[in-house]
Amino acid sequence: MFEINSPLLNIPATLTKRQAIFLDGLRQHAQIAIYAYTRLCNSLSELSFAHSSNVEISQDFTHIFLDAWACIEAVDRFRSLWQLQPASDTIPGEFSPKFINGKLQSIRNLRNVASHIAEKIDQIASLNASVSGLIRWITMHSKSPTVIRTYFMRPGIIHGQLSAQFVAPSGKILFTHDVGSIVLNAGSHEGNLSDAYSIVCSIVNFMEQHLASKFIGPAFEPRLPANIFGSAQLNV
Repeated sequence: MFEINSPLLNIPATLTKRQAIFLDGLRQHAQIAIYAYTRLCNSLSELSFAHSSNVEISQDFTHIFLDAWACIEAVDRFRSLWQLQPASDTIPGEFSPKFINGKLQSIRNLRNVASHIAEKIDQIASLNASVSGLIRWITMHSKSPTVIRTYFMRPGIIHGQLSAQFVAPSGKILFTHDVGSIVLNAGSHEGNLSDAYSIVCSIVNFMEQHLASKFIGPAFEPRLPANIFGSAQLNV
């Protein structure tokens, strides 16, 4: 998502260390959220099309929930950084921290369930839920004619009867790898990962446009170096 000339990848060295770290942290967690979400969509798409083609599918959903929870964690960290960044009170309307906080509250609730899983175990058991939660989504199988199917998956053991509602979306739907309206339920909470992904992407676009208009001229040169990889040979 980030072009090589993105201001978020070219942070001026003239910024204070605190300003630079906030921008870099926002960029890193946006990248993690976007990467995890798109990989999740790809996995759900492969699963959907395999099922519709009567191909035997694996009952191991670990990689899918890994990406779902990675996305949730990254989005919540992004939300926190967005809220606490310097001069956050000057951010306008639809991108104001208060507004974004409200839009991403459901993601915060899911993250808190995962962070306090031991304390929530009685609630999870009473709901006959899974420790890792339940994922629901839709897949566009054909655009012409339009064919959309809805799915759910629940990992782990099942005690007694199991009930789950399929997603029945309305309004505009963003499809990634033919998948959209991804909802994760955990404990008594649910959050729409597709909506959270769209919010993060819209904030990133806003940031890039705003920063590109500010980081102009020699006063914002040079740019801070970023990303390092090291190795050393061990004497054994």
